[in-house]
Amino acid sequence: MAILKTQGINQYYEMFGDSRNPAILLISGLGGTNKSWLTQIERFKNNYFVIAPDHRGTGLSTHTIEGLTTE
Repeated sequence: MAILKTQGINQYYEMFGDSRNPAILLISGLGGTNKSWLTQIERFKNNYFVIAPDHRGTGLSTHTIEGLTTE
């Protein structure tokens, strides 16, 4: 489990594959988590270094004290 502490939150992300391979960053749609990419992760992880975060306030990432808006 990887967590980046930044801007008052804990940003959760997972990494798959060999870090020496080209990187792919998989970002889900609004309110999504990295779990929405499971099929793609399985396909890409053998040839790429896959990074898949949870958005702020979803999955294992935390909210800010101020909250979030789509603005």
